Amino acid sequence: MCGVGVGRLIGRAAAILAVTFLIYVVVDLIAGLIIGPLHREAPDFAAVPGFRGQPYATPEFAAEYTQMQSFDTVVGTPLLWPALRSGTYYNVDRLPPTDGHYRRTVNPLDPRKPTRLVLVIGGSLIFGPAVPDADTIPSLLSRYLNAEDPSHGYEVVNAGVDGAVSSQELARLKFELAHGLKPDLVVVIDGPVDFAQGVYEGMPGRLALSGRGLFGELVHKYVPLHIYDWLRFRLGGMASDKGWRQAPAHLKDPARVAQLTRETASIYLRNELAMARLAKEAGAGFLLAVNPTLYSSDYTHPTADIAYATDLAKRRYPGQSEITRQTRAALAEAVASLRSQGIDAVNLSDLLRDKTVDVFIETAHFNATGHEMIAAALARDILHGTGS
Repeated sequence: MCGVGVGRLIGRAAAILAVTFLIYVVVDLIAGLIIGPLHREAPDFAAVPGFRGQPYATPEFAAEYTQMQSFDTVVGTPLLWPALRSGTYYNVDRLPPTDGHYRRTVNPLDPRKPTRLVLVIGGSLIFGPAVPDADTIPSLLSRYLNAEDPSHGYEVVNAGVDGAVSSQELARLKFELAHGLKPDLVVVIDGPVDFAQGVYEGMPGRLALSGRGLFGELVHKYVPLHIYDWLRFRLGGMASDKGWRQAPAHLKDPARVAQLTRETASIYLRNELAMARLAKEAGAGFLLAVNPTLYSSDYTHPTADIAYATDLAKRRYPGQSEITRQTRAALAEAVASLRSQGIDAVNLSDLLRDKTVDVFIETAHFNATGHEMIAAALARDILHGTGS
């Protein structure tokens, strides 16, 4: 009798859970129909210096720019990549031979022969959230390389993904090579995200964003989460708008900051050396470029984008400006160490110091003009070895 009673209790509990879940699914789906795709608040492009004068800054572009990009897990790895997407300005394609997801690069339809394959790995800067496909750094790098090298054609692949630190980039390179990609050149563009995660967030070597486990990915793909996503999205935006965010407490401890800086630099160097070694073993060239950010340099001309992005950054990441300035030397020393070991590495931290035009959309995201400056510097180093 006791077993029968327990069985009935379990059955009732299961029925209650099933009904509750069904109600949740129905309510969440209805909410999804009301909410629609999640969008950031559409900016007034005329009020954002980095968008003013950009030919793509139109209402049609805004509709795709403000839509939140979702990410899929590469199951069994710490990797995320952007979910497939099709639009006028933003496209994410599944490409052979890896079947990986890549932001579309605008390459020549019929490049010169022989054609060199360039794999570009990095974070959201490489994905290019504030520009159309044609104006990402990989697309512009393809344009420069194909225009300036009369002996080769170039096909560039964009493997940028939000929040990637060097350990994820290393995992991504391993994935690409293991799944059949045969690049002639691997370009890694990073640095500031590692130090933001390691020193500002106080978690050296930890991932800013990481892949879900199997259960989490099943939930992500098959369980509606419109209400959860909307709340997370709106509350995060409200925290920035209202100035609720506080600087991490450990930033007040100089000894702790110094220790975090040393640990982060050590991990960063190890990962970059591992990527360079993998590229060499695969018969590919390797270039590391440390990308510029709002705080990586002091500026000769106080253009309007600097003031705008600084105000935005203070609300989103309080205390980050000071800590980034403190870690400039460590990042420069890391580049010097890599170069002393025969690694082609270029520090672009001061690339925008003398700019006279608006390029910043936010701390580490740029408009097409900023991307052109970065892509041109990369092309110079690849073709002529003029980096420093």
